Amino acid sequence: MIIVIACAVLIILILLVYLRSRQGDQRFIRAMNQVLLPLLSAIVITLGFIYNNAGECTQGVPGILRYVAAIGAVLIVLVGVVRYALSQNRDRRLITHPVLFAIVLVLAILIIEQLSGCM
Repeated sequence: MIIVIACAVLIILILLVYLRSRQGDQRFIRAMNQVLLPLLSAIVITLGFIYNNAGECTQGVPGILRYVAAIGAVLIVLVGVVRYALSQNRDRRLITHPVLFAIVLVLAILIIEQLSGCM
């Protein structure tokens, strides 16, 4: 239950950071640019936790959610990188915002798996 609460709080904080960055707050934009690699490592660590604690629920929806988390996170980040590469203004928010969304996706799936009792 502690993991679910911590993930929910982290999702709320990430959404607040996204909203402040979207509004153009330069402090949040600079902070996000400086912590891009730790944000990516948060995705990898959370995916590792999801896959290492597979338990007995490898079939059905919990098994599919693991793949949705991994493939979805990679696709979201990849779309951000492609948008950044094709952009004329080179705004790093085109990369950091998809990374934030990928973290939210992975954390939401972790919450679902924790609440389903398959961990």
